[in-house]
Amino acid sequence: SWLLKISVDNPQETSDFRHVVSQHARFWDDAIAVARVLGIEDAHIALHRCVDFDSVRRLHDRWTDRMNQRQALVVHGATPFPEPPILGNENIHPITSLEDLQAEGRLMHHCVSSYEAFIRKGECYIYRILQPERATIEIRFAGNQASIRQVQLAYNGKPSNKTRLEIESWLVEASKPAGSR
Repeated sequence: SWLLKISVDNPQETSDFRHVVSQHARFWDDAIAVARVLGIEDAHIALHRCVDFDSVRRLHDRWTDRMNQRQALVVHGATPFPEPPILGNENIHPITSLEDLQAEGRLMHHCVSSYEAFIRKGECYIYRILQPERATIEIRFAGNQASIRQVQLAYNGKPSNKTRLEIESWLVEASKPAGSR
């Protein structure tokens, strides 16, 4: 397999190699999720034919672009999602409809619209942050405790520490009881 070839051809410290693999493994998982949405039945075969991490990412991006080109059928306005339990602020805005989610995926060139079913079930909530960097945020709950599941810039880029701190600060403030804000 190409994964074994990489480890033999490019010997690295084990922890460095694990870091590289974990960074790229999410593209594999995301590609499988996007393929499910698109109805691609042989996704595993296509992914196993990839010869390196870059080819996995290119396949992921190609499928994501195809998914993001789909338009929601709007008959009577927007298709709303469940009300997010945490309000946004001047820089962070909840994504509250299918059409908005699809637009986010198209604009940011990532597979956020594959999260539609999770959002509908209230398993996660998606937000966009405008400053200090434009990014997409996934929030999940364990009981009443909200946590940041992921933050992605365009093309699944990683946000700066400043952006992460801004999001963490917003989440702490927004999670406080109304009387203590």
